[in-house]
Amino acid sequence: MIDNDTILVRPMAEQDLDAGARLSQGAGWNQRRADWAFLYRANPAGCFVAERNGRVAGTVTAIDYGGKSGWIAMMLVEPSMRRQGVGSRLMAAAVEALGHCESIKLDATPAGKKVYDRLGFVDEYQFCRLTIPSVHPGDSPVSQRVRPMGDGDLDAVVALDAGWFGIERRVVIEGFRALAPEYALVAEEAGAIAGFALGRHGEHFEQIGPVMAAGVDTAKALARAAFARTAGKPVAVDALEHTLAWWKWLESLGFTKQRPFIRMYRGANPYPGTPRHIFAIAGPEVG
Repeated sequence: MIDNDTILVRPMAEQDLDAGARLSQGAGWNQRRADWAFLYRANPAGCFVAERNGRVAGTVTAIDYGGKSGWIAMMLVEPSMRRQGVGSRLMAAAVEALGHCESIKLDATPAGKKVYDRLGFVDEYQFCRLTIPSVHPGDSPVSQRVRPMGDGDLDAVVALDAGWFGIERRVVIEGFRALAPEYALVAEEAGAIAGFALGRHGEHFEQIGPVMAAGVDTAKALARAAFARTAGKPVAVDALEHTLAWWKWLESLGFTKQRPFIRMYRGANPYPGTPRHIFAIAGPEVG
């Protein structure tokens, strides 16, 4: 706990979730209260708020992936309190909470990267958020090899994700499936699961991701099926640019670039995963 005359940085509590949602909505971010609840319950010990005169005016979350890697996100400070060291103190609390982890990671905007550079984070790779007002059903024929993710698929999906992301994150797979079960899909090839997709509802658009697959054709099939379930709503995908055919296909549907992100890490990076199988990330909140 960090304290001075006017600002208190303290552990987040359940009653702070509405304030977190208020801050993210004020910043134009996509998270709903359900996302805040998921992040808080995934690791309460890593979530903090900055409070001024009894009002929450800053937040940060940190997920602990089994002591191997920690993930920092939801760094938000009210405009009136910026450039007063509040963000640095929130970051210090999150880093300390993840101090036992071998690596700490986050996804930064170009503006945020300047702050994280000074804190010892280094670049890993880049990706970009693409959005579209709606995906027309005619653009998204559903492949017969894609089906809803069932309870019996979870162990296989978690294992695939662990190999491709680099560490196990069952909490994300199960949590996202619960948040938006209609977007939880698997693709089968030769009787085995060769990829999966998840998604979430949002304040401004439906977020499709992660999309993880053995190859680009499987990634497209999963994405088509997920897009077909968005019911004409705005859609966002945080996509890696490693496969030109994937990127060009998204653009052909009408997706356009919104903003870039830089994946960064602090300390070692012993669990880089296999990015060529990551076609869309789960989101900056969880990697």
